[in-house]
Amino acid sequence: MLPQKPQKANHNNAVQLLSNHYKFNINAAGGSRSIHKYAVKFSPELPDNSKINGRLVGKAREQLGVKLPTYLHFGTSLYSVTMVQDDIKANVEWDDQKYEVTVQWAKAIQDNDPEMYSFFKIFFNNIMGRLKFERVGQRGNFVNPARAKTINTLQIWPGFFTALQNLDGGPVIQLDITNKVIRQDTLLAAITKLNNAGKSPNDINLEFKGMSVATTYGTNKH
Repeated sequence: MLPQKPQKANHNNAVQLLSNHYKFNINAAGGSRSIHKYAVKFSPELPDNSKINGRLVGKAREQLGVKLPTYLHFGTSLYSVTMVQDDIKANVEWDDQKYEVTVQWAKAIQDNDPEMYSFFKIFFNNIMGRLKFERVGQRGNFVNPARAKTINTLQIWPGFFTALQNLDGGPVIQLDITNKVIRQDTLLAAITKLNNAGKSPNDINLEFKGMSVATTYGTNKH
């Protein structure tokens, strides 16, 4: 005789779970939990894709720092925990051309603002860059080839896998240690070696099935 199905419980028990997700907390002066976004403008104007944008803001850092001691620059925006409603101006020179940099307060970003997720993504990528970690591919894989360990014919690149999620309680980041194991021979050299050994094209394809190739395009690794 089969046992009867147990009755549905009429009470709930809290279960504590732990995960490798970490919530971002903002601890600004005065207890503020806001990030202030500023628009950056240049006179004379620069093209939208101008590469000297960041260089001009970098040259203006000392002047801007009088009112904005700390900030993060990205594109045509600045982010800071400090609020300054009046325009901040700086005069710099680049390639014998004088520019006026104007920083204008745009908005305060709160915990529940979708832009908070974008800010933390920029913030974390900036930290990885300062720590000399490079993004590999489109996913959140960061590696540091400069600290690679060589074992026989392989290189091990230390790194992290990251995933940023925007949950009800605000943005959280998942962090996992991950390493890339890299062969030091090129794909062309490996194919040539197999071809010289009499391997057929089909066998060569099967040899590399499921593998990834590390390559550099511009300043990015893929």
